[in-house]
Amino acid sequence: MNIALVSRFVLPALLATACLGADFTYTDQTEITGGSMKSLMNLAARFSKQAGAPITTVHRYKDHRMGTFTGDQVNITDIQAETITMIDTKKKEYSVITFAEMAEAMKAMMAKMSGAKKPAKSDVKMEWKISADNTGKTKEVAGVNAKHTILKMQAQGTDPQSGQSGTMAIATDIWTGKVPGYETAQKFNMELGKKLMVSANVNPMMAAQLGESMMSGMGEVAKKMSELDGMPLQSVTRMGMGNVPPASEAPTAAAAPESQGPTAKEALGGALKGLGGFGRFGRKQPKAEEPPPAQPPEANQAAASGILMETTTTVMSFSSEAIDPSLLSVPSGFKQVEHPMKKMR
Repeated sequence: MNIALVSRFVLPALLATACLGADFTYTDQTEITGGSMKSLMNLAARFSKQAGAPITTVHRYKDHRMGTFTGDQVNITDIQAETITMIDTKKKEYSVITFAEMAEAMKAMMAKMSGAKKPAKSDVKMEWKISADNTGKTKEVAGVNAKHTILKMQAQGTDPQSGQSGTMAIATDIWTGKVPGYETAQKFNMELGKKLMVSANVNPMMAAQLGESMMSGMGEVAKKMSELDGMPLQSVTRMGMGNVPPASEAPTAAAAPESQGPTAKEALGGALKGLGGFGRFGRKQPKAEEPPPAQPPEANQAAASGILMETTTTVMSFSSEAIDPSLLSVPSGFKQVEHPMKKMR
């Protein structure tokens, strides 16, 4: 073998191919599976069959581009060009926004919501408790042996002026496993995170709005997520106020004690009332003598324990096969329109 020939032509070609990275595709499905929001979705389902239905998304990674495909909507993120392209395949339209323009739009939106020209720094002090525990349990997800980890995040906020405090909690059961090609998605997401944090001073803007303690907590969560062994194949996330147990630690509906708190219907009614009387959806109201429909025990338990929403995301399939570049490009003949977030600037 001619060593000089190998070092001069073959090795550079192999290295260039390795740097490109393999393509990676996976499909997941997300649905609301519990909490007070589930009751709201059940109500909305009476008027629309699509309300509360599982959402299926295809994620495609190729070189410096990533695309998410959900129904008629496609979003393509290009970390090299620093752009996000939104495509509506039904209307045959597309719009483009840069990372910097996105940051400006978010800043303008926050300023408008706060009623100030500049985002005001929050005085609320946040104390974070974040943990990630490997339980040792395993199960098969999408044909892969997955390990179980419980990620808990609890943030207690205290207003130094009034002394009032409140606790928000997120508990997630995550099942991770070794998936060939997933490193492509990992590298892309890490690079994307870096770009977004430095683009148009996004980091200082977020710090001013949320406070240093909030940014610190978010950074700690990101660190815990990066330490997970493998690709997240299934996650069950619960969000609420107070003590929110993960789904794997929550008592079953049969074993749960009778709720002393508001029922799911009462919690839902209160939430709707807070939205400006949306609870009077439609003109026809139920008669006063009609008994309220029975709520499942698990719904009442969720409302009483302060669980606002539980979502479940499961990976259905994955592949390292080559992706057609045209799938991550705007189709020919589509009309370009203004990106909706540019109007916020």
